[in-house]
Amino acid sequence: MHGILVINNNDDDDASRHHRRDRSRPVPTTCVDDKMIIQKIKSLSELMGAFKTTSSKIIHQNGLENFVWQRSFYDHIIRNEISLNRIRKYIRNNSVKWKLTRLRQGYGEARKRSKSY
Repeated sequence: MHGILVINNNDDDDASRHHRRDRSRPVPTTCVDDKMIIQKIKSLSELMGAFKTTSSKIIHQNGLENFVWQRSFYDHIIRNEISLNRIRKYIRNNSVKWKLTRLRQGYGEARKRSKSY
């Protein structure tokens, strides 16, 4: 899975100033607890961990019991529009390239089997 997570950084926020050079990048998340809105600051790693845990539970409940996420994740800070557009293009084309590779591998395996007779 590929995705782009947009984090709006409020430079007036003490947590933002404190973590400006920290790769964990605090991310504000909002939850509702007994009709009160509580804003928590989570690192990107904590946010990704929570996303993977929650989505895995839903995926398993929907019948894909063998689903597992790949370990860790890759992050990259997008600093400008050119970089953003390049990454968007990569994401769009990646699934097509993956499918073509799988088809080629399948074709190669089918040829090997047909030659063995």
